[in-house]
Amino acid sequence: MSSYQATKTPVETLLIVRRNAEEAAARLLQAATLRRAAAEAEQAALDAALKAAREDLRSRRATAKGAATVAAGAARERYWDRLRDGVAAHAARAAAHRAGPLAAARSEAGAATAAHRTARGARQLVERLCQKADGARRRVEARRAELAGDEQAQLAAANRASPARPPSSRGSSFR
Repeated sequence: MSSYQATKTPVETLLIVRRNAEEAAARLLQAATLRRAAAEAEQAALDAALKAAREDLRSRRATAKGAATVAAGAARERYWDRLRDGVAAHAARAAAHRAGPLAAARSEAGAATAAHRTARGARQLVERLCQKADGARRRVEARRAELAGDEQAQLAAANRASPARPPSSRGSSFR
């Protein structure tokens, strides 16, 4: 391996940076997706508890008998009020979770998705630049090799046409 190939070009270094950024964005996306899934599961549990509380209230109302005395009627109304307050508390918890943690988790997941998409686009752009630079470098190396081969062929042809001989004193007029 030549020292040229061992050293990184600025584009290759930038590609490494972009890959690292994309991997970090992917990790953030994965964490945000897990948080969103957990928040959605919690919201489903809150919605199920609300539905169960409403059904409980309906079933108790359906099986309720009339009160025998005014005091019993007042106690029964306080009981229904407590059940309605319980349903309202479940509804408030579900609404607060939907507006707070669930909305934040969904927003975070959306932002993480956009950040990952942006990081991937940046990495792909630098990858294309790196491929173009590598192609240009290969073309230059091929041209250099071709020129070197042509020069060697020309030298060989010139050597065949007039072989280099040591100077001789025969036939010379310098005796």
